[in-house]
Amino acid sequence: MRGREFFKESYAKSITPWSGMKRVDELTEEFIGLIRGEIPTGKVLDIGCGEGRVARSFTRMGFDAYGIDYVTEPLVKALERGPLERCSFILGDVLSWPFRNGVFDIAADNGCFHHVTKGDWKRYISGLLRVMKPKAFFMLTVFTDEDMHSQRNKRNWIYHKGHYDHFFTIEELKRVFERWFEFMRIEKSRGGEYTFHHLLLRRI
Repeated sequence: MRGREFFKESYAKSITPWSGMKRVDELTEEFIGLIRGEIPTGKVLDIGCGEGRVARSFTRMGFDAYGIDYVTEPLVKALERGPLERCSFILGDVLSWPFRNGVFDIAADNGCFHHVTKGDWKRYISGLLRVMKPKAFFMLTVFTDEDMHSQRNKRNWIYHKGHYDHFFTIEELKRVFERWFEFMRIEKSRGGEYTFHHLLLRRI
């Protein structure tokens, strides 16, 4: 994945607008509540976990969470917040999953996949499927095609400030994921200049 230096610098300077978007966090909690109605406990993978917000939300509801990120700085910040039972943070690349097969009941990607270039989607998905259990849940948050940065371009992607952003329609997300996942719920939110799709999927 491109963008390591961009995210490293952003966390070092505390320029992380994605860290405090209230509606994003609210929807995350709502989706966790729905999942908990199906499986009250289990193992969760927080993909591109940053400072561990999603992982911590799951642990507060009784799940065992494992956060993975390829940048050290946010993982250090996550640990500085204090140790949490049932929560681990791992330095690693989501295109080379350092986990055994069929480990996770839930995978949560809160803003990582839209930084994965199209040429790496197959690798991301194959790794994701390998580490998920049958019937596991997948929470996904990505940029929409209504995002301000998307509106400035004729393409549905942009490479800027040293990192890649992809702007999705729901139709494109279905083409990418519907072969392997059932779409259970779709929401949309706006946080400043950013607009997001939030999806709750379940592995078929």
